[in-house]
Amino acid sequence: MLELLASAHEADGNANLALSLLEQLVALQQRTNRLGNGLVRAVELVGDNDRLLDQNDELAERNSELVALQKENDLVMSLVANDLRGSLSSLLLASTAPGRNDERLPGIVNRFNRIISQLAESVDIETDRDATTGCPCNLSELAAETIAELVPVAERKRISIESDLEPDLIIDVLSAAEVTSIVSNLVSNAVKYCSAGDLVTISLRRDSAGAILSVADTGPGIDAADTSRIFEKFERLDRDPTDGESTSGLGLYIVRRLVDFAGGSCGVYSEGVGEGCLFWAVLPLGAV
Repeated sequence: MLELLASAHEADGNANLALSLLEQLVALQQRTNRLGNGLVRAVELVGDNDRLLDQNDELAERNSELVALQKENDLVMSLVANDLRGSLSSLLLASTAPGRNDERLPGIVNRFNRIISQLAESVDIETDRDATTGCPCNLSELAAETIAELVPVAERKRISIESDLEPDLIIDVLSAAEVTSIVSNLVSNAVKYCSAGDLVTISLRRDSAGAILSVADTGPGIDAADTSRIFEKFERLDRDPTDGESTSGLGLYIVRRLVDFAGGSCGVYSEGVGEGCLFWAVLPLGAV
């Protein structure tokens, strides 16, 4: 009988031990579940934090863009105000001068038109242009027509223009208006800064790299430190046009952007101040 009681007592003790272990396992499982849920939430919070950081970075980038645009808009307004103020002053003087020297009025109106046209063109380049803009056009003919339009401007300043244009060079990556803009901006830039007695020489020839348009002048030249920034937007070097012409700082920028769109290249070389300049643009040739 004693042995039976001892066995029952031992069995009861084992049962209690087993129950205790089971309770501990359940408690451990519950703690594990809580830790797992906490870990999942921690991961979610990390993800939320990463998303917030990404959004914060994006907002900071957008804010920087807005600040840059505001600065650019302020600069545009400053340039326009300065140029228009000068033109309006000239217009007032021309309209009130004895005998009303109306011969000056067309030139003043042209200054207005150039300022507005370059501002509009720079905006169009950044917003409206796409890969379908290009069409086959005769670069040689467009260059000749554009140069002919600028010859009277140069003659009024007693500046000589010479040109040597290889005929029938066809490109198809830009529109006729864009090609004209490149030629006009390069040649008019040379005429703008040259003085009486200077010479502007325009060359157009075929090369393995494409059509090479070069505009050389015997004008004031450029300091070597300025050649790297002369094609930047609104860039104005420490020199003035020789006949009071307007300068928006956009002409050469437009050239660079259009040449970039065409997949070409452009640049400037000068041996220094007083040594003249050589501007060039290389444009890919289209199928003949």
